[in-house]
Amino acid sequence: MACSVDPTMLESILAETAELSARFTAAGHNLYLVGGLVRDLMAGRPLDNDIDLTTDAQPEQTKDLLAGWADALWTQGERFGTIGCTHNGMVIEITTHRAESYDPASRKPRVRFSRAIEADLSRRDFTVNAMALKLPDGELIDPFGGRADLADGILRTPGEPALSFGDDPLRMLRAARFHAGYSLRPVPELETAMAAMGERLEIVSAERIRDELDKLLMVVDPVPGLDLLDRTGLTGRIVPAYGEEGCPPGPFWPELIGRAGRAGRAGPSPLIRRAAFFVRLWQCRGREAVRAELHRLRWSRADQTDVERLLGGLEGAVRTVEARGGVSGWTDSDTRSLAARTGGNLGPVAELIADPAFLGEEQGAVLRSRWEELAGKEDLSRMDVPLSGTDVMRVLDIEPGEQVGRAIRHLEQLRLARGPMSRDEAEAELREWTTRS
Repeated sequence: MACSVDPTMLESILAETAELSARFTAAGHNLYLVGGLVRDLMAGRPLDNDIDLTTDAQPEQTKDLLAGWADALWTQGERFGTIGCTHNGMVIEITTHRAESYDPASRKPRVRFSRAIEADLSRRDFTVNAMALKLPDGELIDPFGGRADLADGILRTPGEPALSFGDDPLRMLRAARFHAGYSLRPVPELETAMAAMGERLEIVSAERIRDELDKLLMVVDPVPGLDLLDRTGLTGRIVPAYGEEGCPPGPFWPELIGRAGRAGRAGPSPLIRRAAFFVRLWQCRGREAVRAELHRLRWSRADQTDVERLLGGLEGAVRTVEARGGVSGWTDSDTRSLAARTGGNLGPVAELIADPAFLGEEQGAVLRSRWEELAGKEDLSRMDVPLSGTDVMRVLDIEPGEQVGRAIRHLEQLRLARGPMSRDEAEAELREWTTRS
C-alpha cells in the first residue's frame, strides 16, 4: 500500500488546528493528532471531518483551554479523559493520554492518565492506529512501526495480541475489518490469538458486536474479513448457529456479499449485506432463527423487518420460479405478490437472486427486467385496495362480521391478479362477487 502523506492535506489539517494547538502550547502542554485521521492520511484515503486529539493536559485543563474558542462543548466522556467540542463546523475530541488496563470481566477500562504519548499509543488496537502527529508542525510519532506496517500491508498489535485482545475482545472483530478494508495481512500470532480467545467476546455487549459487524459488512469487499472470522471460529461466536454442524455460512459470501458493492451502485447496501450474512441461517434454520439473532444483536425493529422481508421475498421468488418451471413462467401476478411481501422493495431481491447460489445472472436479469417493466406501469409500493371495511359494509349493505373480511381478501386477490383498480371498479367487483357467493 502506498504510504506517503499528501502535503496539501497535511497543511490543511495543520492550519485547521493551528489556533487550538497554540493555546495548548502556550499553556505548556503537548497536543497530537491521532486515530483514523492519521492512518488515512498516511494511506492517502479520504478524511472524515472529525478530528481526534490527545494531550498531556488533564480534562479540567482541556476544558479551560477550550473556553472561548469552542462553539459548543460536551463532557460526557470526561471520566475517561475525553472532552468534545465543535469549532467552525469541525467536530473535535481531545483525550488526555491514557495508559489504562481493562477489567477482565468487562470491556470497561480502569482509567489511568499518562504524561507520555508513547504510553497512550501503546494501548491502541493495531500499530497502524498507533501513530500520532505532533502539533503544530506535524512531526510523526511512530514508536511501533505503524507507517511501515501500513506500507507493507501488515496487521499486528503494538504489544502481544493475546494481551490486547484480553483487554478489549472487540479488537478481534476490528482485526477482520482492517484486514478487509485496508488489505492488511494478520501476522500469524494475531490470528492464533483470535482463534484461542473467542470466548472473550462473551463480555462484549450485543450492541457493540452488531456495530462492528455492520462496519465490516460495509467495507467495499468484506469477504476477506468474514473469512478471517470464519477460520478463527469467531463467526460462531457472533451467530452461534454458524458454529453448529450443518450450517456453514462461508460458501455464500464471496459473490453474495460482494454483489452490493459492485460498480453502478452508490455504495454497499446495508440491507443487502445484512441479508446476505444471514441467508444461510435462514436456509438451514428458518425465519425464526434469523429473527432471534437479529433481536439478540439489537438491530432496530425496522432493520429486523427489512431483513426478514428481503429474505422472505428471496425465498418466495425462488420457490415461485421452481413452481413455474423457470423464469419464463413468471407472471405479473407473481411480481405483485412479491412486491406485497417485500413492501414494494424489489431491488434488493433482484440483487441477491442473481447470485449463482440462487438463479444466476442470466435468469436474474430476466426477472429484474420483468419487474422493472411492470413497475413502469403501476405503483408496486402500494398493494392496498381502494375500499375500507366501512365501504364494504355500505356497498353490500351488511353488518360487521366475517363477510367483510372475506370481501376485503377477495379484493386483495383481485389486486394481485389484475393490478390497480378504481373505487367504482372495486364496488362493481364486490357486487358481482356477492351474487356468485
